[in-house]
Amino acid sequence: MSLHKTKLFRMRTGATLIVLLLMIAQNVLFAQSRAFSVAVLEQQPRFMQWTLKQSGRERQIRQWSVPIGLNLRIGKRGHLSITGSPALSEYKVVEAQQKFEFSGFSDLKINGSYLVGKSNWLFIFGLNLPFGHESLSNEEFVVANVIAEDAFDFPLSLYGTGYEGNFGIFRAFSLPFLTISGGVSYFMRGGFQFFEADSSSILDLGDEITGTVGISKELTSGNLNLDFYFTHRRIDVFAKQKIFEPGNKLVLSFSTDLKRYPFALRFQLVNRWRYGTEALFLSGISSIPRQDLNENPYQVEIATILQQHLFQSRFKLVYAAELKRFAENDAGSEGALIYGGGVGFQVLLWRGLISGANFKYYKGHLTSLGARYDVSALQINSTFKFSF
Repeated sequence: MSLHKTKLFRMRTGATLIVLLLMIAQNVLFAQSRAFSVAVLEQQPRFMQWTLKQSGRERQIRQWSVPIGLNLRIGKRGHLSITGSPALSEYKVVEAQQKFEFSGFSDLKINGSYLVGKSNWLFIFGLNLPFGHESLSNEEFVVANVIAEDAFDFPLSLYGTGYEGNFGIFRAFSLPFLTISGGVSYFMRGGFQFFEADSSSILDLGDEITGTVGISKELTSGNLNLDFYFTHRRIDVFAKQKIFEPGNKLVLSFSTDLKRYPFALRFQLVNRWRYGTEALFLSGISSIPRQDLNENPYQVEIATILQQHLFQSRFKLVYAAELKRFAENDAGSEGALIYGGGVGFQVLLWRGLISGANFKYYKGHLTSLGARYDVSALQINSTFKFSF
């Protein structure tokens, strides 16, 4: 089968799978099976646009996506989710009147969890099915390389990444004044053809193993949470040659949730450190993105969300403020300072039917290969959720 036919097959299959999600939801809704106690069908149309300006030059990067997911609660202890998304991404060089596009479906992601014992053991698993748009044309490569910037936080960068799977086990310990949890998970990645014109351009991103420790403290009107994550990722391989050693990542997250009707406040502080990275470039593979340029040694994110419940919680207003700081790497890239906020709402239209939207605006600056850009962004998200 030719690559063109393969891509058409996967696009049609992706569309078919989204239709199947709707059919499954309909069957679950009308069936009297006791296997699924709760099912949630959710659709979240999203739009995000970034504008970069420097010395009379302007770049626009935008993405439309429509994630569709089906979440099932299996009995009292299990949970299963199935998600997929079509998306369209654009990169525009305004002064040159050039526009590049990248469109298609994402891979289909299946995730599940199950509680064992007295609900103190948790097993998780996941599977990524490669129905998404994988192999890139030159035009699509330009777009994918831009939207992969961490500071932009697009929902999708690479739509398809081949077969992937993960599994993990976690254990919680209840003490008189707090709860301690810990666990380990393993994330397996399969290779995929990166460029559509080169059958040898197989990109195999390294597997990951992550250890987690969490501490939770219940308060009279909320809780405090402190989480530690340590991740080691194996070497990335392109065209059967080692190209990049991602090294290790350490994450420290602190969050608190406070509730006093009609208000609910959430504050979160996340610090990420990466070390041990090394570029391993060999001759003949310079066409692959310089991944060492796409990593930053440190980043911090601060987010505050205030919710106001009205009309007996049938209507909810949401106010958000965010600050993100990305440290530059050795190449003078990936540094950024982004700040912004927004408002949103959520309304219970009918029993089990929820709709909502939020609007956010960001400002700041970022650096790329030593050049500094002033940036701004608009993000619009909507939500349609049906529980049955």
